[in-house]
Amino acid sequence: MWFKDESYGSCTAAADSPDLYQWRPTGLAVGHRPHEGPNVFELGVGHYWMIVDEWRGQGVLRSDDLAT
Repeated sequence: MWFKDESYGSCTAAADSPDLYQWRPTGLAVGHRPHEGPNVFELGVGHYWMIVDEWRGQGVLRSDDLAT
């Protein structure tokens, strides 16, 4: 799961869950500039995209492994 985390200065943090009931924070996921509302989806084979609201337009990021 990706979510806005104020402790990182309005950036995106991540958490993992084995059962969707117990969550373990994994740390900062995206910290390039302040943003909120991360939305992650797969488009194409092996390409994952995150769209965030940067309050000056939308930011678009891509990952091939959901970690970097």
